[in-house]
Amino acid sequence: ARSWRVEILPYLGEVELYNQYRKNEPWDSETNKKVLAKMPIIYRHPSQPADSVNTSIFAAYGNGLMFEKKSGVSIGFRDITDGTSNTIAIVEAKRDIPWTKPEEIEFDATAAKLPELGFVPEGTQVGFGDGSVRFLARSIDPSLFNKLLTRAGGEVVQ
Repeated sequence: ARSWRVEILPYLGEVELYNQYRKNEPWDSETNKKVLAKMPIIYRHPSQPADSVNTSIFAAYGNGLMFEKKSGVSIGFRDITDGTSNTIAIVEAKRDIPWTKPEEIEFDATAAKLPELGFVPEGTQVGFGDGSVRFLARSIDPSLFNKLLTRAGGEVVQ
C-alpha cells in the first residue's frame, strides 16, 4: 500500500520525486527513505521543524466518510449525497507519522468527543470534498463536526 500523499505528487509539480519512489517496495524501504527525506513543504505545518518528515495532512476515514474504512470500497461523487462542500475529506493534525507512510486518522462519526486535531488552540484547518479549506473552531459542537464528516448522512448543515 502507498500513501495518497505519494500518489498526488505529480499534481503538486513533484513528478521527479514521484518517479524516484519505488512503488513495488514498502514505504520505508532504503530507496523510499531517500524520497521520505525530500518531503514537499505542502505536507509540513509551518510550526514543524524544517527537517521534519512528519506530515500534518491526513485523510479522514471511517464508516460512512469520504474515505471508507472497509478496503476495496470505491467512493464516487454519486455517493457523496450530502454534497462535497459539506463533507470533510482532509484534516490537519499533529502526529508522528511520516508523509510517505500509508496511515491516516480514523474517525467514528458517532463519537461524542472530537479527536485531537490542529496545531493551534483555537482550532484546525479542514479540507472539504470540493477542494475548499476552512478553519473549524475547537469549540465546534462534536455532533456538527460528525455531520460534516459523513458523506451521505442526510443532515442539514448551516
